[in-house]
Amino acid sequence: MSFDVPIVLLVFNRPGNTRTVLDSIRSIRPRRLFVVADGPREGVTRDRSMTEEVRRAIVDGVDWPCELDLTFRDTNLGCARSVAEGLNHVFDRVEAAIVLEDDTVVAPDFYPFCAELLDRYRNDLRVGCIAASNFECRKQPRKDSYYFSLYPHCWGWATWRRAWSWYDHSMTGWPEMRESRGLCNILDGRGSVKYWTGIYDAVHADRIASWAYRWTYSLWRQSALTILPSVNMVRNIGLVGDGTHRFSTGQWWTGLDARGMPFPLRHPDAVVRDKSADGFVELRVMRGGAMHEKILRRFRNALWRSGNPST
Repeated sequence: MSFDVPIVLLVFNRPGNTRTVLDSIRSIRPRRLFVVADGPREGVTRDRSMTEEVRRAIVDGVDWPCELDLTFRDTNLGCARSVAEGLNHVFDRVEAAIVLEDDTVVAPDFYPFCAELLDRYRNDLRVGCIAASNFECRKQPRKDSYYFSLYPHCWGWATWRRAWSWYDHSMTGWPEMRESRGLCNILDGRGSVKYWTGIYDAVHADRIASWAYRWTYSLWRQSALTILPSVNMVRNIGLVGDGTHRFSTGQWWTGLDARGMPFPLRHPDAVVRDKSADGFVELRVMRGGAMHEKILRRFRNALWRSGNPST
């Protein structure tokens, strides 16, 4: 048997991680697989051999009948541009796809979960994304299989061509949105507005090279929600080491395991954002992650000063 929804795999210079994620993809044998590989960075000696090993792992590892579309870049575009241009290429060719990076291992159930919901909401403009992450930490399980959120977490996700068409890499509308205080109509509380204003100011000025923040902004501009599963369905295997985007392993949400999803799915009665769940994630993961790093920096600085009393 094979899987009908196209899969996109975004890779760079981590052959071990790439093989692990490819093993997950092999288990469902997709009929169509897109691979987008950024090129080696200039002046980084090890990138050449590592990117070549990643590409060999892909070519050797796709051992099932599959329409394989390879974008292997000769030069490095950087994470943000490589992903954005790669997904433009994908959605020029297909109506919907599941997107995985080389550090996201999803539960096997995530594939049929996406397939069903991509079909169910394919024409519903209120929904822009389906993601694998759940950071709620609920004591009582939800009665429904998923809920609706502001946050399109990027550790395993799916979307449609109609939604990706909203993607605005240059964030051309951000200055106007900022001036009109548009985030006040989206977010709850001044703290959230201040935090995300700072993020989007930095992304718009190219001080943060992130396609994921641009994707979040693009969905918010359209008032589009993301479907999040009632259980966490992804494990991130790239949060330590030398990845482009990595976090302290001291953050509780970086160690979550991927869990299965009971079928048949139980659908919510209405497409309505769960503000309570979003509030928890905003404080404990979004702003909480930033606060965690700030506390660690202060602690390290205090230790350094204690060893250098003259400063």
